[in-house]
Amino acid sequence: MQEETIGKSLTFSDFLRAEEERSPNDISTQLVSFLSARNLTVSVIESVTGGGISHELVQVPGCSDVFLGGVVAYHSRLKVSHGLVAPKTMAEHGVVSAMVTQEMAAGIKQVTKSDISMASNGFAGPTNGAFSSDQTGTVFLSWNIRDKIKKTKRYKIEGGRQDVIKTSVYIALSMCLRYLKNESRKD
Repeated sequence: MQEETIGKSLTFSDFLRAEEERSPNDISTQLVSFLSARNLTVSVIESVTGGGISHELVQVPGCSDVFLGGVVAYHSRLKVSHGLVAPKTMAEHGVVSAMVTQEMAAGIKQVTKSDISMASNGFAGPTNGAFSSDQTGTVFLSWNIRDKIKKTKRYKIEGGRQDVIKTSVYIALSMCLRYLKNESRKD
């Protein structure tokens, strides 16, 4: 990437495109290896990614040592029962919100007793009566890493439904790895 950009300015979009060219499986392999070396476990609860994060993790040989499992909580009932999201939180903030996604990550971590959890929530599109076109591509991702690092971020992802899902999966996995690496530098 560096040789291609000598003499040119590099935009964030260019950087993201170059990062996305690395397959999610490369990131999953690195994440599983990192977790395994530190004897850490991970669980996920997914809405907008529909099992995509779990799918990428189980592609890695040896993932059963670190990946406890995942829940696809597409309906709000499952966000409550498996993600331990308070119905009051949904009523106050909306089903697709930072607060709900944060509670999903905390809930699945509590239910599975994992060291790390990830949650995804959002609007992949296309539009329907439940949300407007300007909401398409809005994604919330949340990470809870040993209760030391609790991050929830909002992303606006361009493209069609599959682009939103694929990009969300990649971001969820790569940011989890980055947070873990940053945390390990502090220890």
